[in-house]
Amino acid sequence: MQGRADGAAAGETSASQQLPARNRLRLMQSAFPREVPIPHFAALPPPPQQQDTAADSSIRRVSAVAAADDPGRKRQALERSARSMEKTAKKVRSQDSSAATAAVLPEELIAWEILLRLRGKDLIRCGAVCRAWRRLTSDPDFLLAHHRRQPSVPLVSLHGKTAWNRSDNVDAAIDAFDLQQRPTVRQPVLRFNDYSHRRRFVVHASCDGLILLSLSNGRFYLCNPATRQWISLPKLTGGSVAGMYSHTASGEYRVLYWTGTRRSVAPDAVYHVLTIGSSAEPRCIGQPIDSPSVKFFVASGLNNLMFSGCPPVLLHDCLYWVQLWGLEKKAILVFDTVRESFRLMRYPTEFHQPCPCLLEMGGTLGISWHSTTMMKLCVLQDYETEAWSLKYQIEFPVAQISGMVESPRFSGMIVSEDGDALIHCSSSFHMFHIDSKGKLLQKFRWDGLLSSATGFQFKESLFRHVFLERPRGRGRPRQPRFFRGL
Repeated sequence: MQGRADGAAAGETSASQQLPARNRLRLMQSAFPREVPIPHFAALPPPPQQQDTAADSSIRRVSAVAAADDPGRKRQALERSARSMEKTAKKVRSQDSSAATAAVLPEELIAWEILLRLRGKDLIRCGAVCRAWRRLTSDPDFLLAHHRRQPSVPLVSLHGKTAWNRSDNVDAAIDAFDLQQRPTVRQPVLRFNDYSHRRRFVVHASCDGLILLSLSNGRFYLCNPATRQWISLPKLTGGSVAGMYSHTASGEYRVLYWTGTRRSVAPDAVYHVLTIGSSAEPRCIGQPIDSPSVKFFVASGLNNLMFSGCPPVLLHDCLYWVQLWGLEKKAILVFDTVRESFRLMRYPTEFHQPCPCLLEMGGTLGISWHSTTMMKLCVLQDYETEAWSLKYQIEFPVAQISGMVESPRFSGMIVSEDGDALIHCSSSFHMFHIDSKGKLLQKFRWDGLLSSATGFQFKESLFRHVFLERPRGRGRPRQPRFFRGL
């Protein structure tokens, strides 16, 4: 018995030596399947030992064929068997790899702990990996959850120098700045390559990843920069936008706007509510007020132009504005989106600096001011008593900045609840990022582009709203001005 075993082994060795070197290598590779690669972030137990597979049985059959007396005719059968064996081994390894990967990272973990944390651009790329990820990244519930996880970041306006008596086109942009990243992540939102004194644009609202803007021709547009969807809103033509909000009870997006004349004597502003995506005409709500003291501010018309640096804030189903008429009349005007009525909130009179700006501070209303050397921020401590308290007082790093710009006059805006602020100079191509203690963290410079914070916050969303979908059968529309530079 021992002799026959030794002879068979010798026959197998002799036959395998007759194979070409390439086929011998394939036999050896298929006989020892590769190990499944383990991600570096996963601590896993060692893989189980491989059991005999169809590939192993094929190896033994090939060895028996190699021991035959007719090597010429059997060599072709041997090569065919080796090729078949290689395909079988690859299939087995692929199945083992898929099973091991599934055991390492469950689908729920990949979806809700990894993909959910990605930025929109990276998530779109992941959707091209496989069909399962494609379905996941197109699921409305997942996209809404992804939107809620995105940071709220400030919008910054950049544009070239223009003059009222010149029509030269320059570049202009609205970008989102994620200041929590180092270095700052700058995300394009809107791009213009034909900006001039006569071809301006105004951002009126930023809500849930949607941007409401108007162009110099008086037309209004609503767009989602992340999905590149957009529609025109002809029903807003001739009106002045006060704000945009999501109506909690209905899930609708609505625009509050007014018509009439903005003046200090006999004002006559009348308010309307437009429901986005509805074929109905806008509803006229008149001048809904809860007390006579509100009438002057409401009838005078609300101003939230982008370059005023004081857009409204949406918080707790209410829109908030700072209204200033000279040094005497100051107020925070509140519009309840549920009751659709206006009321007044006490203005923190202990601060008299100009250029106030509202912002959300982690679920609380905040208001900031700036002078040429410092900024202050107050937060609303109690909504019942309307008590305000000072949270930040930030000194500008004037000594560091003065050597980089020509003008010594600076303006700034607090853009996060952590006290991050952006400082710019009206005649300089620089912008500076400082923290709540006045420490200079980053400096930005763009050749030929002036920059400033708009006061708006942007929260990216890949959710595809029905009212932004275009009817099928229509040709592809011409790309709007605000997307051409992207």
